[in-house]
Amino acid sequence: MFGILLLYWIGKYFYDLAKEYNKHKWGHAILAIATYYGVMLLVVVIFTLIILIFGIDFDIERNETTVSYSAIPFGLLGAYGLYKFLEQKWKREYVNPAAEIDSIGTIEE
Repeated sequence: MFGILLLYWIGKYFYDLAKEYNKHKWGHAILAIATYYGVMLLVVVIFTLIILIFGIDFDIERNETTVSYSAIPFGLLGAYGLYKFLEQKWKREYVNPAAEIDSIGTIEE
């Protein structure tokens, strides 16, 4: 249940951000969820490789939930990083249509 709520809130924040800047809403909500899962997967793979390379005695099969729960903050951090990146990028590129309507037909020198 907690995981579903996390996915809902991650998707909702990206949906609202895309709506604010007139971008594709559902595409960015899905991108956010994919980023969350992708970063989590990357963290688990790196964690597993570290265990295998250094020969650490850690039974991944028995402690699967521990590994999964420890990857959640990294997934959230990755989604937050993408959110801030898109927010800054779209803020720089955004042109308010209402403010620019008066400049239609004028010649800039």
